[in-house]
Amino acid sequence: MSSPSPPVPPTLSPSRPDPAPLPREIADRLQRAARRFRAPALPDSLAEARTHGTATALATSIERARQALGAGSAPGDDVRALFLDALARHIAEAMQPEHGDAALQAMVLRHRSPAVREFASLNAHAEADRRQIRSAANALAHPAKLQDHPAGEIRDGLQRMRQASAAADWSDVDDEIMDLLGLPEVQDEPVLFRSLERIVSDDALRRLLRIEALGQRDEVQRYRALWARQGPAAGTGQAAAAGSDAQRRGDAVEALAAQALEVLAARLNAEEHPPRYRVATSLKVPSSIPGDPRRAKSEWDVALLRRHDAGTWDLLLLVEAKASADAATTDLPRLLRGLRLLAQADPRSTYASPRIKARSPCGAPRCALCRPRKTTWPARCSIAATRRPSRHRGCSAPRAACSCCRRRRAWTSPTGSSAASRWNPASSRRSGTNC
Repeated sequence: MSSPSPPVPPTLSPSRPDPAPLPREIADRLQRAARRFRAPALPDSLAEARTHGTATALATSIERARQALGAGSAPGDDVRALFLDALARHIAEAMQPEHGDAALQAMVLRHRSPAVREFASLNAHAEADRRQIRSAANALAHPAKLQDHPAGEIRDGLQRMRQASAAADWSDVDDEIMDLLGLPEVQDEPVLFRSLERIVSDDALRRLLRIEALGQRDEVQRYRALWARQGPAAGTGQAAAAGSDAQRRGDAVEALAAQALEVLAARLNAEEHPPRYRVATSLKVPSSIPGDPRRAKSEWDVALLRRHDAGTWDLLLLVEAKASADAATTDLPRLLRGLRLLAQADPRSTYASPRIKARSPCGAPRCALCRPRKTTWPARCSIAATRRPSRHRGCSAPRAACSCCRRRRAWTSPTGSSAASRWNPASSRRSGTNC
């Protein structure tokens, strides 16, 4: 009787070939690239970690615990003691009034103070309440409506009420309405009287008045000051301007990353006939890839592609560009989950990508005709994209110089990964391009 075949080691897969190696030009440049934000090596011992500061002690204890769990054992008591001591010191540092963590201090203050908790709860929906009361005030006291009222106490009171609501002075709004309701002339106008009564008894105004009263307390003022240290409040013009600036910085960094890969692709193409490399941006991960896509990165900023055959491209290199190290740190878990998802691609399958933007072959970065409209990804992490010709609109290259625009021809665009999966262009939803 023949003996059973030995089990396949868990690190190998008989149905999945090894990834093709990166071209030497790419591998060498990745090795030489400066890692300006690489974390230093962790201390060799827990005793040494205690002398390196809170962050290093925390990182060392977490890494030692991870290694122990990976080996199938529980972290030791010395690791636990180091972690708890470092965590206590980290919290104490964050609670320092001048140089601590304002977000943590605000959270602790809200937990300890009932008044702050009530203020935070009411303030979360205050913008909707403000809009409601201002709308009701404008319906009664808009300048066009005030023309129907003769000059006098009613007209002056309504005007003051509207001005107070515009200035978010809700106690003045309440006072003006109560004064108006006490006027005999208003009591003789049932429609106006009921309208004013509805405003003054509205729960929205009651909540705004409560917010105003709570705002006079010392602990609430301290809470608001802590939140102010974190930047402009959400929904304000300053927050919108800050968001726009951050978006512009992010777009500029992504453009620089694409330009860097274009230079690399050009050097690789200089040794290939015909050229096999190109750059794609905004690479969407196909939903048909097996694996759990929840909280995983679904779109990559820039990709370097190599032609696999007539209809597919190998995905050689992915780039995720961030404008700051803080942004990279917060996005790292999602990025790692995205890489694990891509690793589930079947090497013998082809996947369709919902959307991909490729850099134009004519060299014009804003050429609408040189961008693919639909793509598909094959599993050897090769990708193919096709598009229909459209009007030559906004191309920064002269019309005569843009051969691909002049011919109005369809073309196949690259996108792929060193995981050796193939991406094949398939019919996917058209996304319009706008120069």
